Amino acid sequence: LNSMEEPEERRFEDFTNASEWESFTSRLEEALCSWRLHKDERVISRQNSQIVGQSGKEKISVGPFSFVVALHQESPEAIEAGDVFQQLSNLSDDFPPRAHCIRRWFGVHQFIVISPSPEPDTGLTNTQAKLILSSASVALNNTQCCVPVFVGVQQKWRRMYTGVCVSQGKQIWFDTVHLRYAPPQFSHLTGMIEVFKSKVGQPSVKVPVVVSVHFTYVLRDFDLFNWPQSPPDFDKQGKTGSNVVEVSDFPFGSTLDPVIDLHLSTTWPSLTEDVVVDNAVYSDLDPIDAPRWSLRAR
Repeated sequence: LNSMEEPEERRFEDFTNASEWESFTSRLEEALCSWRLHKDERVISRQNSQIVGQSGKEKISVGPFSFVVALHQESPEAIEAGDVFQQLSNLSDDFPPRAHCIRRWFGVHQFIVISPSPEPDTGLTNTQAKLILSSASVALNNTQCCVPVFVGVQQKWRRMYTGVCVSQGKQIWFDTVHLRYAPPQFSHLTGMIEVFKSKVGQPSVKVPVVVSVHFTYVLRDFDLFNWPQSPPDFDKQGKTGSNVVEVSDFPFGSTLDPVIDLHLSTTWPSLTEDVVVDNAVYSDLDPIDAPRWSLRAR
């Protein structure tokens, strides 16, 4: 008998089913379109700031994990602030008085934050954040959305974020560094400018760097003043209260101190590096000579 050859076994793999991260990318694209952040609706978004100006939230699940995608608009002018490059180069808004730390650190008015739900105390690792931002980068590119996306990493109290933005065919990566002890070159302006030039790859650039300087002083110790003060005895002082001679010596007031602390900020906006000296041995940055002062009570 001739031996019968068994038919060759054929195996087919179905690649049409979307993976969990592909589904995450698709859901993120839907969220961007619902917030009118994609290219086709960008003109409408500028004309109808009330719709886009409201912060939005979407919950997206990836297998057993859930994430909250939140849209933040830090100011009513965010719609008219232009693309992310114009926002980053805007020198008039370097130090907003009250803002999200992402806007304060990176200068963007409108951004998206992706965080796990429920948010763990340990936060996401850098590897997990890169995986999320990789999917976000695909969604931004597919929808032609120029709003940056950020993901919190490490412990929540450290407020460390890494992010990505796709705009005008270019990709911008944002990162945060948290040092326990600042290196000596970070203690003065000259050292920080040198680090900045080395990071951009132009250590010998001839164009002067434009910097803005902001110092904040916080007063929390009010023990030098008597507080609270007891109510006055009008029987002893008389009806006119003639013994009150100075406004600062009022013998009455609130029973509890309404002020927790005072924040005094001194600012030097838009200085070129060749007009100011601040190094390890000498500094022109005397707070008394600052052109702009601001005071905030909390």
